[in-house]
Amino acid sequence: MLNLKLNKGDKNMNENKTFKVKDKNGNIVTLNIILTFDDNDTNNSYVLYTDNTYSDNGKLNVFASRYDSRLDNPILDSNLTDSEWKVIETIIDNLKLD
Repeated sequence: MLNLKLNKGDKNMNENKTFKVKDKNGNIVTLNIILTFDDNDTNNSYVLYTDNTYSDNGKLNVFASRYDSRLDNPILDSNLTDSEWKVIETIIDNLKLD
């Protein structure tokens, strides 16, 4: 069972619903959080986020990562299983993010 929650109140995100990461070139990039959710079946937490760029077909680029919501500075893990991606794709489709 999924526990969907909007990102308000999550200690790991700032009030603007953004977080910063270093890209592969060492530049600091600000990413916007769309949604966080917990999957009670797997005991994992996930974050959906965007860099506010669009694909060639005009859809918002959305990324997903697993993270440990108990940590003050969680590490994002984007190596998701096929079953995790199926859940995430269903959520993205329901959010109508294009």
